[in-house]
Amino acid sequence: MTRYAWLAALLLSPSWALAQDPPEQSPKEEVAKAAKETGKLESYSFKVEIDVQGGPGGALGERPPVEGRYNKNEGLYVKIGDYLEVARKGKKLAIKRPDSDWEEFKPRGGGGGGGGDPAPGAGQMEEFFAQIKAPHEEMDGFEKRFKAIEKTSETERIGKEDARLYKGDLTDQGVKDSLPFKGLMDGILQWIPNAQLSGSAKAWIGENGRILKYEVVTTISGDFNGNEFTVDFTRTIGLSDVNDTKAEIPEEAKKVIETESAKPKEDKKPEDK
Repeated sequence: MTRYAWLAALLLSPSWALAQDPPEQSPKEEVAKAAKETGKLESYSFKVEIDVQGGPGGALGERPPVEGRYNKNEGLYVKIGDYLEVARKGKKLAIKRPDSDWEEFKPRGGGGGGGGDPAPGAGQMEEFFAQIKAPHEEMDGFEKRFKAIEKTSETERIGKEDARLYKGDLTDQGVKDSLPFKGLMDGILQWIPNAQLSGSAKAWIGENGRILKYEVVTTISGDFNGNEFTVDFTRTIGLSDVNDTKAEIPEEAKKVIETESAKPKEDKKPEDK
């Protein structure tokens, strides 16, 4: 009897129970962990869908489809409709316009908001598109954008996995960090300083603990020339072919981002006599 009593005490002890049932993580901790796991992916393909509703005059203009491929060893390749192709490896960036060759592109920095002009020209739009990040880069610290995160019972089949939906409202800073084409939005906010911002986001975490899809909704409302307006930007990013994607960067683009020609040239100094 003593032996069985000892065994029962062991099985019922708090230390044994903790070993078998670790503390449950909060939804925010689960999203943070999933974002980190997504960042470890070797490769994937992705598609970005952008929808704009309302607004004081179609500030973003045409919204071409955006598709891309990422491979840890090869780099990032993104195609924006028939308008632009972008390739990046490390900090080296190359772009290709229609009917032109691949060339090195050096963003001016600051997002191109310029003098607050909400309707930039082609050059400024290239500045915005050139800032496109691979989804796992954008997910870095994703959970910090939320006020709170709800783990729902809703699931969606994404690729070969069932993914659980997490959702919540964004903080003020989270909204600013989530605006599409941030430089363009900075210009609009400079032009309409009394604009109000709000937003929400969703993330679908797959069975393997990675974010396979996320959606961000940002809303700007304000007064434009005496007319009140509200514009909603919705970006939906989905991952596919996880760990089974080649970036397939065009050879001409590789010559720009993988060779010495992409590095800034240094002025040669005369040799000391």
